[in-house]
Amino acid sequence: MPRLLWPAALAALLVLGGGASTVAQPAPAASAAPAFPLEFMRQAAWRRAEPGPSVRAIRSLLAQDPAAAALKDRVEPLLLEAEALAGRGQGPEAQRRLVEARAILRGQAWTPAQAFASSLDLRAGAAIVDTARPLPLRISQAFPQAPAPGLRLRLSLQAPGEAPAPLADLPAPRLRGQALTLPVALAGAGEGRRTLLAEVVDGGTVLATATSTLDLVADLGGREAAVRRRLATVTAGEAARASVLYPFELAGFVQSGRREPERLPFAARLARSEAVLAGLERGQDIVVRGTGDQARHYQFAEAGEIMPYRLYVPTDWDGREALPMAVVLHGGGGDENEMFNLDDGKLGKLAQRYRYIVVAPFGYRPVGAYGSPIRLPSVYGNPTREGRDVGGPERARMLKLSEQDVLNVLELTAREYGADRSRVFLTGHSMGGGGTWYLAHQHRQLWAGAAASAGPFFIDGYDFERLRGLPLLIAQGDADPPSLEPDRQLAADLLKRGIGVTYLETAGVNHGQTFGASLPSIFEFFERQKLKADPRKPLPFR
Repeated sequence: MPRLLWPAALAALLVLGGGASTVAQPAPAASAAPAFPLEFMRQAAWRRAEPGPSVRAIRSLLAQDPAAAALKDRVEPLLLEAEALAGRGQGPEAQRRLVEARAILRGQAWTPAQAFASSLDLRAGAAIVDTARPLPLRISQAFPQAPAPGLRLRLSLQAPGEAPAPLADLPAPRLRGQALTLPVALAGAGEGRRTLLAEVVDGGTVLATATSTLDLVADLGGREAAVRRRLATVTAGEAARASVLYPFELAGFVQSGRREPERLPFAARLARSEAVLAGLERGQDIVVRGTGDQARHYQFAEAGEIMPYRLYVPTDWDGREALPMAVVLHGGGGDENEMFNLDDGKLGKLAQRYRYIVVAPFGYRPVGAYGSPIRLPSVYGNPTREGRDVGGPERARMLKLSEQDVLNVLELTAREYGADRSRVFLTGHSMGGGGTWYLAHQHRQLWAGAAASAGPFFIDGYDFERLRGLPLLIAQGDADPPSLEPDRQLAADLLKRGIGVTYLETAGVNHGQTFGASLPSIFEFFERQKLKADPRKPLPFR
């Protein structure tokens, strides 16, 4: 059973914080998605950040959510106080007003006990945890607040589909303005993905809950050493070697803060590493020129790290045919798996049906934007200042490497599989839609067509003439207010310039559903480009 290791002096403590051609089509079956943009706005409003962004996020919610707007008379004075306090350098007191505003919006009573519970922050010292070592938990407060009598802190660890396993039930800590770091022993907790739960409890009422996602690995250091010894005894190509070593490099980067934790359970990365290494030990490279759905990796020299990408090659590929290829870009905060996982694997199924190689790069970082110098969320016509100089040298480097990652993955895949370079297409959703517009502009010569789904748009310095002659499709859902009207206007403006575009709008789908709903039409659009000599010719449905 995992347990908390309490230093004797900390025995009473604890944690946490709360003419475009237009295609109309009926709403198809699509994966469930939260209401957008309200759900997005709520998440932004609840997220603790610096006072300025927090005030703006809460005001956006007040403006768009009728339920929140009904509470504006109580919330707005707190926002004004937060702004004034932040302006005088009183950040913690500004945070207190913001937390109280969030409590009102959530229907919570603002009591000393609730204030204490809401003041706490919990930070696990690592997301990929070697269970051979204690996990450090850092506890701090956003603003000073003493615990009310009787408050307790409960910690537990939960495996998927199982009840939480208790770690500790302790009196709430009196932090006195000092952060505390507490070691948690996880030996015996097993391996795999777990959720660390911390709850502040008043009697039988949970006042605040915080969660951290952890990937538990037994003796990660010893496992890495053993893998490196085995790898040294076999002949491995660059692609196979990168796949074997990726999980261990990733763990180091996550633990050092250079990379964010991945959505994909770490155990899946380890399993792929072991499968590739076991194949090499049998004298078989299962990576190069493989078919079907594949997790792939390469050494990204410009970044100095191994980078993942996802690839689908039709299972009936004979090793000689030059297949068309589609490069697919994920949305903000996603990864190379996001688009393949939509709607029960629809992307891979369509790739098999139409016989396309489909590759999804990571884009270096979850919000790398593929080089497009936007500030999310941004849409066509947005007057917000954008550019590579916004965010400083670190962001400029991220943008450059994100763009280069796409180009590297395209070249590696096209060369390895002998793809038809005259039929390489580009598509993406949300941030990936913005990346589609950007890369279509920057590297016009690479693409046989581009399909942007609900994407942000960087307009400063954009030369529309570079798109002339490039087949373009814009995909939208009519339940996606942030980008719906801007994309309609973009299609109209392209037409005014004499630049052809197909505009596809699907009824009843929101931002999270648009790409999945549009995918069959996107593949049809790509297929139609080889039939330009006779556009009336029926498509070769398979």
